[in-house]
Amino acid sequence: MKAPSKYPRKYADKVEEMARFLVVGHIQNEGNSIHSVIENKTRNVLIYTPDQWSLAFKMATANAKPYVVKEVTQSLIFDFKSCITFFDNWKKNCIGELVMWNKICEVNVQAKDLFKLNYKYTFEKDAYKTTQCVRSNTRTAIQNVTKKFDSLDVAYKSLLAIDKKMQRSLRSLYFDCNP
Repeated sequence: MKAPSKYPRKYADKVEEMARFLVVGHIQNEGNSIHSVIENKTRNVLIYTPDQWSLAFKMATANAKPYVVKEVTQSLIFDFKSCITFFDNWKKNCIGELVMWNKICEVNVQAKDLFKLNYKYTFEKDAYKTTQCVRSNTRTAIQNVTKKFDSLDVAYKSLLAIDKKMQRSLRSLYFDCNP
């Protein structure tokens, strides 16, 4: 099953992704805070179907503006492993230095240079170092990668199966609540 034509690339001009990695010993981040608020607000809420979780998450915020919840379906999960052969430069950056992946604190990717990975070893306002993930920067190499992205396969051809133990547990829970 192929992804719809141009589907992954239609978002490419909007890509600007930045990730910060926690320093060992520091555990507080935005995700933990949001998770805690949702957990506290939904503790005493009765939820009967899985689709009610989405609304519960949206309304769990402490301020007036609800959280933005993006429901992900299997059709939105693509198989990027098939593209890994095109990205062959993970050892050296653009000036020939070895990339120390375990020491990276911040990573940034921008729409204008989708095949360049910008990174920093500190959280300071230092300049980013850059690695060109596609070793050959020729027009043909970029076109090959772009064609591959345009025809990405979805990761799962059929619905994911539920584990037998989980299925038994869910059924017993349902029948215990609905005699």
